[in-house]
Amino acid sequence: MLDAARAATRVRGSGLSATSPVILWGFSQGGHAAAFAAEIAPTYAPDVNLKGVAMAAPVADVSNFVKRAEAWPEQFGLLVTIAYAFAKTYPELRLEDVLTPEALADVGAIENQCVQEITALYNRPIGDMLIKTPRDVPAFAKRFNESLAGQVNVDLPILVLQGNIDQIVDPTATDALVRRYCDLGVPVSYLVRTGENHNILTDDVLLPWMRGRIAGDQAPNNCSENPSSQKGASAGP
Repeated sequence: MLDAARAATRVRGSGLSATSPVILWGFSQGGHAAAFAAEIAPTYAPDVNLKGVAMAAPVADVSNFVKRAEAWPEQFGLLVTIAYAFAKTYPELRLEDVLTPEALADVGAIENQCVQEITALYNRPIGDMLIKTPRDVPAFAKRFNESLAGQVNVDLPILVLQGNIDQIVDPTATDALVRRYCDLGVPVSYLVRTGENHNILTDDVLLPWMRGRIAGDQAPNNCSENPSSQKGASAGP
């Protein structure tokens, strides 16, 4: 994300420059990327003029995401995808510790199919696929914890949006992300939309919030209200 911002400022005729204001924005897994891009920006991209970070229904807690999938046949393919990606990245992780031979036989599909096709492929009895949840394998659990967003203070205002009936990202995991940021003193504007699932409406909130950050207005912060998806719609910007 940070490299994309850098590249955009170098496009001829764009009207942008190296000092142009940048806001990171991500939805779902993109929200996870935005959170970590903000965390590493001071050391990885101090030249990028960041003004804020916005995310909707972010996958902020990989372990919690796995927990939901491990008991949900229609979403079990997400667990397989996560375990596969982590094992491919970190050599100390072994898929054989968590998946049965039957499940392992089809992991190659992850390389050339979309997530909807993977979840359909693995929509089978979980007992035939899972040996042990990766959350209970110490090596996996350690790597999952490293990917928990919100453990580092971010010197930027943050906007978080979440639907309270999201069937993909657990709303309580987003609540926890917001609490972690708030406890670190990060100014967070958190909006929960009642009756909205994963495809949450965002433009009506996102665009005014972005304009405010670029204009230099004081960032809205409702941390003191302890907003939560369990309390119905909470006020945002």
